[in-house]
Amino acid sequence: MSRVRAGAVPPLASGHVARTEIGSALAEALGPGLTASLAPARVPGVPGTPRDWQSASGKTQAAVAYAEELWTSEDIDILVWITATSRPALLSTLAEAAMAMQAAEVQAELATGAAEAVAASFLRWLRQTTRPWLVVLDDLADPAIMASDWPRGATGRTLITTPDPAALPDEYRGTVIPVGSFSPRQSLAFLMGRLTADLDQRQGAVDLVGELGHEPLALVQASAVIAGSELTCRGYLDALDARRARAAGDGPPPAAALTWSLAVEHADTLISDLAHVQLVFTALLDGNGVPGTVYSAAARRFGMPESVTGEGLAALETAGLLSADRSVAPALIRMNWAVQAAIRAAAPPDLFTAAAQAAADALLDAWPLAGQPDHVARAFRNCTESLRHTAGHALWAEGCHGVLQRYGQSLEAAGLAGPAADYWEELAAASGQALGPTHPDTVAIRERLALTRMASGNPDQAIALFRSALAERVATLGRDHLSTAQAAQDLGCALLSAGRAAEAIAVLDETAACFERIAGAGSGEAAAAQEDLAAAHASAGHPATAITLYRQALATRQRLAGPAHPDALATCRKLGDAYLADGQVKNAISLYKRILDEREKSLGAMNEETIGARGALAAGYFAAGRMSQALQLLEQVRSQYIAVIGAEHRTTLAVGLNLANAYQSVGRLTDAVRLLEDTVERCERSLPHSDSLAIAAREALAGMTGPG
Repeated sequence: MSRVRAGAVPPLASGHVARTEIGSALAEALGPGLTASLAPARVPGVPGTPRDWQSASGKTQAAVAYAEELWTSEDIDILVWITATSRPALLSTLAEAAMAMQAAEVQAELATGAAEAVAASFLRWLRQTTRPWLVVLDDLADPAIMASDWPRGATGRTLITTPDPAALPDEYRGTVIPVGSFSPRQSLAFLMGRLTADLDQRQGAVDLVGELGHEPLALVQASAVIAGSELTCRGYLDALDARRARAAGDGPPPAAALTWSLAVEHADTLISDLAHVQLVFTALLDGNGVPGTVYSAAARRFGMPESVTGEGLAALETAGLLSADRSVAPALIRMNWAVQAAIRAAAPPDLFTAAAQAAADALLDAWPLAGQPDHVARAFRNCTESLRHTAGHALWAEGCHGVLQRYGQSLEAAGLAGPAADYWEELAAASGQALGPTHPDTVAIRERLALTRMASGNPDQAIALFRSALAERVATLGRDHLSTAQAAQDLGCALLSAGRAAEAIAVLDETAACFERIAGAGSGEAAAAQEDLAAAHASAGHPATAITLYRQALATRQRLAGPAHPDALATCRKLGDAYLADGQVKNAISLYKRILDEREKSLGAMNEETIGARGALAAGYFAAGRMSQALQLLEQVRSQYIAVIGAEHRTTLAVGLNLANAYQSVGRLTDAVRLLEDTVERCERSLPHSDSLAIAAREALAGMTGPG
């Protein structure tokens, strides 16, 4: 059985020092079936908040060390690292883990589908498996992110890092292990390990670690500046004293609050003002990882060589202000959140705004919607979310910035229908407030919200939104405008999906006429509108009208793109289905054969589209009473789907149900019951209990075997 890692585990820092006391505490507290939390230790008598300098204590590094130790010693088979700063990040990482498990070992219980369903399936699998696992929930501050999706299981461990354990529910936080400053021995070992090129630089090391209060973040920054300069530890202490004397405010500031500013000064000596811009740029994005391609996109947008951008990042890394994780592709640029907060607070307003706009532009330029690994898409979403919270005002200066819409599109592409709908609703409200309810961007966002509400199973809400969007289009653009016609088409399709066929026909009939006036009767837009209207008539029980409309649309598709074009074949399939519904079985079979022949020639026998065309032909044979041919094709289709998309895929399960019903119709009851029992079992594992396919399979089995 293959071992599986999912999520981007941060690397151990350069010069990492093992914190044996934390490792021992975790070993004692975090046995199989248990949960533990790493949280910042509070200094007695020093007031603090969940997000102050004191909480930058190295919790994540301690979690990384523990996770990697378990992995290296093979005490766990599954390691899932979740940056738990948002619900989409949680769900998408769980779904990534589920699919990794599916590829490596199990297809049962891990259905391919909506990310939320896949994540839930993986959590169920964790509760049942006998394999040892570890799930790390890193930087969990808001327990609402988890909802009810807390990892549990007798053979698993859950490790949480959090700035505030009091915010977590008692039943899920487990044993809380405080993570404070280094011990004097650890501080000195860390500093010595970082200062190896010039041993003379260690002069004054004992005094320096004491002055820095053994704070991990302060030691990282101080050692970086010393190693990258001609300073000794004693010289750095002098600079620290001078900076403290100039510091404003009541009482002495924490050491890390001073070391970051010395690091900025050091970066300025290494390169020009570019480092300052990149510093603020990074401080606005997600400190857990900014894809390196974002910096390349920024360089292209501003006409700078990418080598200059690389030099700026290298200077900031040398100064200890950020780190580059090059173990993944693209590299992830990381920055401690406490450093980010300090940089944002100190940035001049004009630099802050310019950096925010540059960051938004670069994110959009570097962000493809397809072909990305899960962890990269997640990093782009997290960076956009961070930018919204840190500099959201800059994203509405000239309308809704495209990166805000790309975020929602990425949620949809990841199968996160619920979070996508919630996001579009939030964005629509923000757009209405920033731009006004009738602004084109606001209307477009509401249309996108309507589409996601349809996808997430809320047709009534979607229809109301589509009606509102259509009214806005008519008022601002008039009825004979392409955007208005498209809005009406969306409304008609939503009505059809909700089962309101008569209302859909009324809307889509006018829509088809509108497209003919705007784009021409022989246009692709008019053909698409005719197909939607045909579908509405078919749903309303008007097969003859549906067939006429599909024929007209097919003639247009074939004239525009040729008979073998995928669009023409898709329309041909719809016409075949309409023929079948109208009892014109020979016409349907003739079309299905043509489609299958074209699919096999262009896509191959094992392509999903080809297999689907084979299934349609089987349905035609079944309707014609040609049972031997129908059964042979259905068996072939099911076998091919199992090979291509897996036995647990919903499409495969639907074919299994159809094949079982076909077996029953020819009297092969034993085969029918055996296949139905298998289908029901797989449905129960991979689909929600309330899923319509799961219900149909259970009912079919009960009908054949009786309620017992």
